[in-house]
Amino acid sequence: ARISADRLQHSTATVFGAGGAARAVIGALIDLGVPEIRLLARRDTPARDLVARTAIPSLYAVPWAERHEAARGAALLVNATSAGMKGLPALDVDLSAASSGALAYDLIYTPRDTPFLQAARAQGLATVDGLDMLIGQARPAFRLFYGQTPPTDLDPTDLLLRQLG
Repeated sequence: ARISADRLQHSTATVFGAGGAARAVIGALIDLGVPEIRLLARRDTPARDLVARTAIPSLYAVPWAERHEAARGAALLVNATSAGMKGLPALDVDLSAASSGALAYDLIYTPRDTPFLQAARAQGLATVDGLDMLIGQARPAFRLFYGQTPPTDLDPTDLLLRQLG
């Protein structure tokens, strides 16, 4: 499942989390020209501080108390928190107001099918799990560590799935 850059340039994205992963997602969304990026963190201060530090007009901090409304009209919903990771409680958000055809992306890769993704599918949304992100960040890291480009014909998905159990 994917969402086109053109659609994102005319839509809203909602990002849950204010840590490093969320900052990377926000940077990509800004580069794509997303006109409205809603940022929520389970503690309001980190989201407000990040918005204040970046001073990007399209980035808004939304109070956690309003999280159930944060999906309203969003074409992209990203879980960049640890909520839903193996052994942790699920992310407590209502996705029912997301746009028709919205994409829910959970950066978590263990478990691959998180409660966030299950809730998104229950609303008829397309979903993407965090395994692609894990693989995507591994390639540049390999290049940095070893000074070589990793083989492009190697697909580590099966190996990773066995290791992640």
